[in-house]
Amino acid sequence: MRTRSRRFENATLCKVPITGRNGTLCDEVTGRSHSVPGQTYTQRQNKGRFTVDHLKRRKTASVFRDLQEAYETAMSFRTLCWTEQGYLGLVPRYPNANDVLCVILGSAVPFVLREDGRGDYSLIGEC
Repeated sequence: MRTRSRRFENATLCKVPITGRNGTLCDEVTGRSHSVPGQTYTQRQNKGRFTVDHLKRRKTASVFRDLQEAYETAMSFRTLCWTEQGYLGLVPRYPNANDVLCVILGSAVPFVLREDGRGDYSLIGEC
């Protein structure tokens, strides 16, 4: 659903930190800590309770079921995109190349906005 809105004068562009499983898996693949620009770690990760080694100790079927469920939930009506700055994002399905990713002051998640050509923006959805 698209919501018509006035200009977003208070919208602020920023880099959104990557946390949780994605950051952990990226670290494992690259062999580095903080392998993704802007990556942060949760308190649980800093304490060492959430690591790839921890995942390896679980039964394989359980790990894959958890990952499949998380993937299906995350990808419902969404698609992956790359930003011009090289960031990977999960956005509402059918984004346009000129859509804007932003964090609106006071919100906890980034949003996709689309300009209508007259300087007004439509809210496409949250990321």
